[in-house]
Amino acid sequence: MEKILSVAVPAYNAEHCLETCLSSMLAPDVLERLEIIVIDDGSTDSTGRIADRYAAKYPMSISVIHKENGGHGSGINAAAKAAGGKYFRVVDADDWLITGNLAAHLDELEHCGADVVVNSFHRVKMKSGRRIPVEIPLPLRGLTVSLEELPPLLGAVRNCFTIHGISYRLECYRASGALLSEKVFYEDNEFTTLPFSHVRSVFFSPLFLYQYLIGNQEQSVSDQNQVKRLPQLEQVLFRICGFLRGEEKLPPAARGYITEKAAALVTACLTVCLLREPDRPEGRMRAERLMARLREGCPPVYERSLLQYRRLLKMHRIHLGGRTLDAILDSSLYLAVRNQSRKLR
Repeated sequence: MEKILSVAVPAYNAEHCLETCLSSMLAPDVLERLEIIVIDDGSTDSTGRIADRYAAKYPMSISVIHKENGGHGSGINAAAKAAGGKYFRVVDADDWLITGNLAAHLDELEHCGADVVVNSFHRVKMKSGRRIPVEIPLPLRGLTVSLEELPPLLGAVRNCFTIHGISYRLECYRASGALLSEKVFYEDNEFTTLPFSHVRSVFFSPLFLYQYLIGNQEQSVSDQNQVKRLPQLEQVLFRICGFLRGEEKLPPAARGYITEKAAALVTACLTVCLLREPDRPEGRMRAERLMARLREGCPPVYERSLLQYRRLLKMHRIHLGGRTLDAILDSSLYLAVRNQSRKLR
């Protein structure tokens, strides 16, 4: 039977979580239509042996690529080259999928022709198990829109356009020629951006699927790591900006989407500089240098980011720090206000 979905599972030293991840995708009614590619990225623990054991038990559904360590992006690149399904997505080894929704998801993919499928997902707190929904508004669920129709909707669905929410039609992904940066963090932003040079349509699935574990201090999203890895985030940002400059024949809708995603990365960089960097003068100088570089090298992204820069500067001046910001963003009141403001009329 034709594989409907290829799932890349990049795994580095993931012996503590890989079985949970793989087991979430092994419902009997999906195995024939699902391809799972585990990429053992030079692990030094038992990750590779665990993956091989699952592949031996489920040879028609699971395969393993053992490779030297090259980072998360290199694993996705390897899986995209080997994949054979109609659609392609990524599930990190410390995350998992909602098993009960997989069969219905494969059914909708089997009959779908859109270049991109977007799902709602949950952010799962590591300590408490609390699930925070990141969801597509009800009026959009089950709809297919062209990329030209997406801009006015993006404010309501922006948070779903992440590696946790996106699947690509494999033919479209490969046609874009997207190769993710290797040995850096944040290359998932390239995954959700660069292939849109060839995307023409987006389907909004009504199903929740991905379960994204948060709260691990080793993650790139932890406060300390964001400051340490800011140069890598900037590297990814300017790779995307360079792509915008170099693709003169990029369709206007694709250019608009990629510009929007680049501006969101600028906001992430500025937030680290102005709110999370403990050396406040240094953080302010780094933010100024970033904006100056954008003004010279990528004016559309600079202009799109200017208002947010000014807002973050105001927060910086009143000494609003990263922890305070996180507490606000994670509060029930903020989430309720945000969800209300994003409802479509």
